Amino acid sequence: MDNLSVNPVQANLLETKNSFLSKTLLSHPDLHPEVPIHDFRLLCHDYEVARWLPVFLWTGEREVEIPNRVIDWAEYTLQDALHTFAQTLLCSCETPRPGDLVVPCRIELRDILLGNYKTIRVARDIACSECNGGGQVMGSYCRACGGKCVNRTEERFSFEIPPGSTTGNLFRFAGKGNFSLAHKLTGDLLVLFEECLPNPFRRKGVDCICEAEPDVTTFVLGGTGFVEGPLGERVYFKVPPGTQSGKVITIPGQGFPQYRTRSWGNLQCRLIPKIPSIDHGERELFIRLRELQIQRGGIQYRTQGRFGVLVIRPENDSPMIAEELVDLAVVLQTSGLVPAVDLTALVPFAPRSVLNALVAVYNRCFSRGQMKVVAHPEVAVALKSLQIGALFEVIVSDEELEGRASHQSANPFQQVRQGRWEVYPMGATFLMCDTLLGTPDLLENLEPHGHAFKAFDFSQVPQIDSFLIGKLIRVYKYANSNGGEVALIGVLPPVRKILEDTGILSLFRHVKSCDELPT
Repeated sequence: MDNLSVNPVQANLLETKNSFLSKTLLSHPDLHPEVPIHDFRLLCHDYEVARWLPVFLWTGEREVEIPNRVIDWAEYTLQDALHTFAQTLLCSCETPRPGDLVVPCRIELRDILLGNYKTIRVARDIACSECNGGGQVMGSYCRACGGKCVNRTEERFSFEIPPGSTTGNLFRFAGKGNFSLAHKLTGDLLVLFEECLPNPFRRKGVDCICEAEPDVTTFVLGGTGFVEGPLGERVYFKVPPGTQSGKVITIPGQGFPQYRTRSWGNLQCRLIPKIPSIDHGERELFIRLRELQIQRGGIQYRTQGRFGVLVIRPENDSPMIAEELVDLAVVLQTSGLVPAVDLTALVPFAPRSVLNALVAVYNRCFSRGQMKVVAHPEVAVALKSLQIGALFEVIVSDEELEGRASHQSANPFQQVRQGRWEVYPMGATFLMCDTLLGTPDLLENLEPHGHAFKAFDFSQVPQIDSFLIGKLIRVYKYANSNGGEVALIGVLPPVRKILEDTGILSLFRHVKSCDELPT
C-alpha cells in the first residue's frame, strides 16, 4: 500500500512542536533550575506567536487577513509560559525523546497554597529481565515476554508538590519511563501538574482574582466589606464612599505563593453590588431616592398651574432621553401634576430621539388622552404634519397652557387616612374613568397592598366600566378574606345603576362622605 501523503503545513507544525518541546525540556525551571527563567519564557512566547496561522476572510471583493491575537511580552508571565508548555505537551502526551512517559496529575487549591505529597500508580513498559529486551534467550523464543521484548508493570511513585505550583510544572523520575525497543533505552517519567481551582477563584501569575458583593449602601456611603479568601477565612477590606461597580480592591499577601520562594501574591477583589430583598418601607425609600436623582438629572422642569412642564434643551438629546423623560413624567404625575413638554429651545426641528421620547411619555402617562407640547411655531407646524401629531396638543405659548388649566382635578395618587380606612379619590368629573385607569400608578393603588379596609371616592366619577368593576371585585375578595370591607363614597346614579345591573352593589358599604365611614 502506498504511504499516505503528509500535508506540508501539518508537517511543518509537527516539526515546530517537536523543536519547541526539545528546547523547553532543556530549559524548564523544574528540570534545569540553573537555566535563567527568561530563556524559558522567551521560548514559550515565540512559540505562542508562531503557532497561530494567518486567517483570511473573503469580503466579496478580496481576501483580508484577520490579525492574530496580540501577545504582549510585558504581560506574558512565567505562569503563561508554563500553560503554553503544558497545552503543547498534553496534545500528544509524549516528548521528542524516545521512551519518555508523560502522566498528568491534578492539583487542588490546597496543594497550590500549602504544598503536598502525592502518590500515583503508573503502568509502564520495561525491558524483559530474561532476554534484556532482545526477545530471544539462547537463540530461542523468550517465554517471559512472549517475544515482545517488554513487559507491562504497574508501580507506585511518590513526589512533592511545592507551594505555588501551577499547570505546566513537572516532577521527573529519571529512567522510570517506557522501554524504547527501537533505541534500546528507557526514558523518563514526567509527572505534569494540572491545577484545578474552585469556581469563585481565578489566577493571574501569583495574584488570586475573585469577586465580592457588598450591599448597595456600602458602595454609596463606604464601609467594610469581606470576601472568602483562598484558604477559606474571611478577608476584610475598606470600601471608600462613592465606589463604582467593578472597582478592584487589592489586598496584599492574600494571593498565591511564589513558586520556590517565600513571597505571596495579592488578592484582586472585584466589587459588584448585591441587590437586597426589600420590604415595603425600604421600597418607599428607594422610590424617593430615585425621585431625587431624577430631579437632579439633566432634564429640568417647572410647575405651571396644575402642569409640570418638562423643558428639553439641545444638550439633553442623548440615547437615554426617553427613559429619563418617562421617569421624570411619572414623578410629576405621582405628585399630582399633569406632565407637559416644552420644546421651545429646539429650533428649527426636533430630533428623532426627542420625538421617540414624546411617544414614550404619551404611552406611559396618556394612553387615552392628549398630551400638551409647547413648541416654537416652526416646530409646531412640523409636529402637526407628522403622523404622531394627532397624539399631542401642540401649542406655541405658555399663556395658552395656563389658560386651559383653570380646572383643578383631584389627585388620584395620594390616599387619605380616615381612621382605619384608606380613602382614594377617583378623579374629576371632566375625566373619564378609563382615562384614570390608563395610569399604572393608580392601578397599583387599586390592588390590596396588605390593607383590608379600602374606601373609594366615586363622587366625581360619571361612569364606570367593566375593567374597574373587576378591580373592585378583586379588592373585595381580599378584604373579605382578611376580615375587612370595601366602601364606596358618594356613588352617582349612573354608576349605581351599572353596579345594580351587574349584581355586585350589595358587596360594598355605601356612604355619602368620608365622615360617615365607621370607625
